[in-house]
Amino acid sequence: MTKILFINTIHHSLDDRTFYHHAVALSKENAEITIFSSLETKNETWHNIHICSEEICTQNFLNQILTISKLIDKIKPNTVICDSPTGILATAISKNSDTIIYDVTEWIPSKKNLKNTKSLLIPLKFIGLLFINFIAGFLTDKFIFGEYHKSTIFKPLFWKKRIVSSYYPDLKHIKQTPPQAIAEKVRLYYSGWFNTEKGFDKVLALTALVANTNPTKKIELQLTGAYSNNTDKENFESIIGSFPSNIRVISSNFKSFEDFCEELKTADIFLDLRKNDFENTRCLPIKLFYYLACGRPVIYSGLRAIKDVLNLSEVGCPYENNDIETVAKAISNYISDSKLYLEHCEKAKQLSENEYNWEKIKPEFVNFVLNK
Repeated sequence: MTKILFINTIHHSLDDRTFYHHAVALSKENAEITIFSSLETKNETWHNIHICSEEICTQNFLNQILTISKLIDKIKPNTVICDSPTGILATAISKNSDTIIYDVTEWIPSKKNLKNTKSLLIPLKFIGLLFINFIAGFLTDKFIFGEYHKSTIFKPLFWKKRIVSSYYPDLKHIKQTPPQAIAEKVRLYYSGWFNTEKGFDKVLALTALVANTNPTKKIELQLTGAYSNNTDKENFESIIGSFPSNIRVISSNFKSFEDFCEELKTADIFLDLRKNDFENTRCLPIKLFYYLACGRPVIYSGLRAIKDVLNLSEVGCPYENNDIETVAKAISNYISDSKLYLEHCEKAKQLSENEYNWEKIKPEFVNFVLNK
């Protein structure tokens, strides 16, 4: 039996990509699966997948590598799939596995890596992280890329095997409900961090504008996520407190993967107005494909990575150049034109069923990992 170990230092054990898609698919091929995450302590077995995670993320870099290396020595997996250079370096030191696969879904270095770094040290830290990431790529036997743009840094390693396996959902997790024309109430949905980086200020401004433009309609704004800090919390809650009376806000914290999928069925229109900066525009949002799978329109920032794979105008409206008025008008059109709304719902559903779902890309992923 093939032993496969997932090492996550960026994602949790029950990450939707790692656990619910990759691990489950490989387990069904009779592989023995173990998942380790450095972000939490968890020891349990789900769906024949063993989780043996230990929260070591606050330890120094060397201690993390040594701890992970000891785990690899104990398990002796045939294949190790890592989400960061830390796991790759630990696997290379261990020498107790046959194949190292780098599942690249994050930018390294990224804005998060450089946050709170002194200005004079940012260039040095950037170069250092870039070098470590490239060395990790050199030590890797195979690459799995979540999207095209994140593969570009590793183009010099042209001889290494690679596939692009995107973030498409397994549709069995999506609770679809037939769309209905918007009548008295429109339900808007946002999930993510409540901060300006993710465009939360724009989401609130858009909601207020839609409410003022449609004073006879009830606007329900479902928020799932958390504030980044107390200052943001105070500022944004002040804005919410000044909302027009026809807006109702429902807020909850981040949810488990299964609860998140269950919650999506309540929305009429999905919102994500994140900043379209150099890094974000080269990141393909995972949630986009879950929203499409629900068969509802999406109002999304016009990111370059999205434009590479999808025409947003067919299933919603792209948010461009901080133009809140245009996307507010698009929502108002959905409210007044049920034919347009239902057409975009159906188009989103068709795209998900025909193109953007896990079953379409699962065989290539399984064959790539298991060398079939």
